[in-house]
Amino acid sequence: MSLAFCFRIYFIPLVLSPEILVHGCIPMINALFVYNGKGEVLLSRLFRDGVRRNVCEVFRIQVISKLSDIKSPVLTLGSTSFIHIRHGSLWVVAVTRSNVDASLVFEYLYRFLDVTKKLIGIDTVTESDVKANFAVLYEVLDETIESGHVSNMELSTLRPLLSSQPADLSRSRSNSAGGLLARANTIRRKSTGKLPQLFNSPLDLEDSPHPWRATAPKYKKNTVQINVLEDFNLLTNANGFVLRSFVDGRVTMDCRLSGTPTCSFAMSQNVSDDPFDGFKATDCTFHQSVNLKDYDEHNLIKFIPPDGEFELMSYRTDVETAPFNIYADIEPFGGSKLSYSVDLESTYPASVAASNVTIKIPVPPGTSRVKPLVDIGKFRLVEEENMVYWQIKKMMGHQKGKLAFEVEEVSTKWTAAKPPISVSFNLASYSVASHKVRFFKVKEPSMNYATVKSVNYASKAKSYEIRI
Repeated sequence: MSLAFCFRIYFIPLVLSPEILVHGCIPMINALFVYNGKGEVLLSRLFRDGVRRNVCEVFRIQVISKLSDIKSPVLTLGSTSFIHIRHGSLWVVAVTRSNVDASLVFEYLYRFLDVTKKLIGIDTVTESDVKANFAVLYEVLDETIESGHVSNMELSTLRPLLSSQPADLSRSRSNSAGGLLARANTIRRKSTGKLPQLFNSPLDLEDSPHPWRATAPKYKKNTVQINVLEDFNLLTNANGFVLRSFVDGRVTMDCRLSGTPTCSFAMSQNVSDDPFDGFKATDCTFHQSVNLKDYDEHNLIKFIPPDGEFELMSYRTDVETAPFNIYADIEPFGGSKLSYSVDLESTYPASVAASNVTIKIPVPPGTSRVKPLVDIGKFRLVEEENMVYWQIKKMMGHQKGKLAFEVEEVSTKWTAAKPPISVSFNLASYSVASHKVRFFKVKEPSMNYATVKSVNYASKAKSYEIRI
């Protein structure tokens, strides 16, 4: 008995798109974004269909807001991948929706930075460099990526194709906050043995004219009021994971000083023996009177103040511990009812009191009657807003509160897409970011007067939301 084997061979035609035939590869990059340290988009370019411009918000929330939890330079959500690198305070991100070789995309991102540095003539690209040369950088993107495919990356062949010229930042970088503060995380500080010399030495007025102080006023009583004002921002997901937590701060002053004094000022976030240690703020912006060289080398803010009220600086600082811990639990029961349980705990010191604490809790549309159980503060239902207001006039540090109530569930659709819980508060004499004024010294070379100084701290909620 013989066995006969029959082999049937199928020929399946492979259809290649015109783009693959032309370029010889699958499309690589759908979009490219450049962010600053705050997550603001400095450059954005869409090269192919398939992604929208608002995809940049996904990367900001998923990566930049969770900086300490980044484990990979590639983030994949569904069919969209974000391939990113960091350069100083900048993020350069390529977005793709195809199964590409990530190493090729990384090579392009690094070569794009290298071309940028060579075009501008610098070693480190900062936010100010991107803003000053955005026209050139957009041309570079258009010349180096065609329909998502990387093409010409040679600087010698790129230069003749660029119609815009790079901005000359060589002079301004030495006198601008953008040039000096880009290295805020790697500040080079001198020996603390030179502190008396730093405090007592006057500013070079020939190199630093001071039109903000045209006259030399005289006061019987010389006073300085320093205000450290911070706006707290927090966003957590439904599982309690923090998506972003930071403060936008500013330091304002009211200086009533005689003559033309030189002031030395420093802040910190912790207590240490080094008076210049601890101030970890980013995205700082200073008043034009500040000597940026002293800040870059010594973390010392040195300036000749305007007469009267002015804003010395603004900054942004990430915050690890929120002033309040809020635990919300919403569960259906009894067929058509919802049970709310909200626990509140303050985390700031026991000697500090928050005022006007208001927690807005969303309820289903049509809710008209609620029977609450609350052990601190007052409860109020605002039917027009579909919100429950839990208001606490004064809450001390390390204090706890609990609210519980039940409502009728009108729509199951509302349960699946509930608005977040929002919080507002005011904290006097307290910095949410734990900033402290270390010292403020006044030196007037022609006058020897005493200065009355006072410091005020104030924090409040700006955008404090908890998803449920």
